[in-house]
Amino acid sequence: MGDGDRRLSLWPHGLSHRRKRHPGIELCSTGRLDHLVVSALRHKPHPSHATVAQAVEWARRIGARHTWLTHIAHELGHEETNRALPDGIRLAYDGLSLPVSL
Repeated sequence: MGDGDRRLSLWPHGLSHRRKRHPGIELCSTGRLDHLVVSALRHKPHPSHATVAQAVEWARRIGARHTWLTHIAHELGHEETNRALPDGIRLAYDGLSLPVSL
């Protein structure tokens, strides 16, 4: 796969926990991601999952065109949360499909 063909990025589960244990993990934009899928459990901090605010900050720093927040808790109202999120960042939902070119 050539550099111009990258469309999908896979993140290890528990990135927020790894960042707490290894604060040197750096996130940067490649400028080539169409879609980023990242865990965002809830607004309240959790010992091993990212908050919505953390996930939004990571998405901003990575710079994907579209970011989908997944592994969300039931306490996040879907429509209310989506209205509060920045452009290009939305909660994922059952049945969501994303185009992938390999």
